[in-house]
Amino acid sequence: MIDALSERISLRIYELNDKKNVSQAVMKYALVSVFTNTITFILSCVIGILAGAFAETLIAMVLIALLRTLSGGYHLQSAVLCIVVSTVVITVIPFIPVNSTMVIVLTLIAAVLNFIYAPSRLRGVTRLSEKALQFRKWLAIAIILSNLVISSDIVSLACIVQAITLINKSRRG
Repeated sequence: MIDALSERISLRIYELNDKKNVSQAVMKYALVSVFTNTITFILSCVIGILAGAFAETLIAMVLIALLRTLSGGYHLQSAVLCIVVSTVVITVIPFIPVNSTMVIVLTLIAAVLNFIYAPSRLRGVTRLSEKALQFRKWLAIAIILSNLVISSDIVSLACIVQAITLINKSRRG
């Protein structure tokens, strides 16, 4: 559905663009990403509001998106599946009870997974230099470790969820 819509829109834009400075495939990829992220954001916000956990849902969503941008992670093959899985994970996080000891444990595990696996699935698909990728990895680790001071259950769960998506048996960061 999202792929087909993105295909039609990108093809039309490409046909109307005389300069042809961006390929139709690149436009389609960008549109799929925009649609997927926008729908996930809207659904998560609506569910967060209806469930009475808007702020917590927003914190989880923003943190996962930020860490994902910095350190990478696994991509599901279907945009619709990505929307469903992401929305479910983001909206469930505020309702998972975590005690203060587990906040520390989850935060440390997330930092270790980032140390081992980040950047994950970013090499070869980004123009960032190796130095920039390493900087982003360490920035992600610093953000995660800040939760040792903040001590937020939402932050610890969002960090561990994102860190799990980094795991790639065939390659280490």
